[in-house]
Amino acid sequence: MDGAASHLYRAIEHATPSQAQEWAKRQQRLKRMVPIVPEPIAIAEPSPCVAKPELVLPPIPDEAIREAADMPILSHNHRGEPRIEHIQREVIKEFPAVTMKDLYSARRLARVVLPRQIAMYLSKTMTVRSLPDIGRRFGGRDHTTVLHAVNKIARLIQTDAELAATVEKLRRTIA
Repeated sequence: MDGAASHLYRAIEHATPSQAQEWAKRQQRLKRMVPIVPEPIAIAEPSPCVAKPELVLPPIPDEAIREAADMPILSHNHRGEPRIEHIQREVIKEFPAVTMKDLYSARRLARVVLPRQIAMYLSKTMTVRSLPDIGRRFGGRDHTTVLHAVNKIARLIQTDAELAATVEKLRRTIA
């Protein structure tokens, strides 16, 4: 018997009647909560020269695939704020030349950078996510990159009316 078990049995032996009764009640509750698992059956080890059978899963029915494709993707989390993935999808819809892969990539093309920065800005202003968390969701970027994007878009909104209208349109669509 290991040390912890022997210590437990010694404690039970010296318990007061009320402590022993409480312990018995706990044991009963635990037995109800933990499913009874049968003893394992000893199975002979397969010969090492015999190939192990591959796990073969049945194909997914086409009907299930169609149903999954029709299911709505959750756009808001349990706090009612938009998910970052939803923000990214809406930005991609607004800028058709950009793909989700572009938002994650390290590409610095002007056509990619501005939508990515807008998505980072909206992610920071519309969610309670931290800068490092937002950076991870944009291809593992550093938190300072996200901070730069947020500050830059905030400055551009003050001077560029067209960009301000685009960001506001996205904000309304996302919310």
